Amino acid sequence: SRGLGDVYKRQDLTCTECEQAYVLINELISLSVEEDYTLLDYIQMARLKYYLGELSCKIYSVKEDAALHYGSALHLLEKGGLDLSLKKWIELVSLRMEE
Repeated sequence: SRGLGDVYKRQDLTCTECEQAYVLINELISLSVEEDYTLLDYIQMARLKYYLGELSCKIYSVKEDAALHYGSALHLLEKGGLDLSLKKWIELVSLRMEE
């Protein structure tokens, strides 16, 4: 199964299509209620925020706005319980090097 990201990468969307996607994703995010999110919910919401950042860059060329969306995506992943710390990254790299 292919996700939204695969479709986005394969297709060169027009500016109008990007604007429509931006509005739709924003609407979807605003309708979601963060009460009993599972890890999968946090990951999906992070993906939506990530795509808002991508679309924001493409439509408006405002890097600061995109950075806010990317930061929000990382925050959602952390809220979901994913450890994104540098310490964890070093642990994973060390394990990889030992193999």
